[in-house]
Amino acid sequence: MIDINITTRAPPVHEYVLGFVPPEVSPYVHLMNAFLLVLIYIFGVVENGIILAIFAKNKNLRSATNTFIIAMALGDFSLCFFGIPLSSTSSMAGRWIWGDIGCMIEGFIVYFIGMANMYILMAVSLDRYLVISRPLMGSKITVKIAILAVIACVAGGLFWTVVPFFGWSRYTPEGVGTTCSVTWMDKDVATTSYNISIFIFCYLVPVGTMVVAYYKLLETVRNVAKNTVWDMNSRMARKNLRIERKMAKSFMIIVGRIEIKLPSLKPLLYTCFYFFGREIKSGKLLVSYPDQTTEHNLLN
Repeated sequence: MIDINITTRAPPVHEYVLGFVPPEVSPYVHLMNAFLLVLIYIFGVVENGIILAIFAKNKNLRSATNTFIIAMALGDFSLCFFGIPLSSTSSMAGRWIWGDIGCMIEGFIVYFIGMANMYILMAVSLDRYLVISRPLMGSKITVKIAILAVIACVAGGLFWTVVPFFGWSRYTPEGVGTTCSVTWMDKDVATTSYNISIFIFCYLVPVGTMVVAYYKLLETVRNVAKNTVWDMNSRMARKNLRIERKMAKSFMIIVGRIEIKLPSLKPLLYTCFYFFGREIKSGKLLVSYPDQTTEHNLLN
């Protein structure tokens, strides 16, 4: 009697996922990522879907400022709906299961929306600054101009996420191998120059603009308060205090949205270590958490 033992084994990951070899990790890491992604998918689709439905039904809410909010909500909805299923199912399987093309698509979706939203956040700060600090100029910001600004932000994000397809960096699995992004492990000139470029133009420039805009905005409100005489219990004083608190809250929300987009800067993290001549032995584990989790935003 011949005993035939047939063992079914999935092909090695590095054979079909852009040359990436994932680290050995506990299955519980993948299960935790999958659980988080499913939660983000549910809340992200429902929450942003409700926001979009509200703006669709109420035309009076379609102001210039709300145009930016609609754009970010649409981006977050698209990210949850199209990006998360690929990485969540891969996390459930414990490996990337969608091949090279799927990896590039997932990486592009996540990275593109993250970059576009960063530029939109910058546009929001400029909008608030002009409306409050430069009312004559702010009054010229119509819905049409806001839409053009959103298109420009999307075009900027599209540029930085398309060039990897043409050789300036590339998309590859990252972390534990169940999510994809631009490569941050390679040390070649193309990858290093790309990582430095996105750090400057996709982080330093937007964040610097936001910091200056909100600082000037707060300065304007405080100058108005100093140049106006009223009792601290007066209606105007209370209104001014509410404005300052609202601005502080808005700034904290903006900072929060910036912080949760930090995974987009993981390529630069490795590049910095590279310049200092250090290897990140646990680098893949440091980015084992899913990018989509950090890309999900609460729009209040």
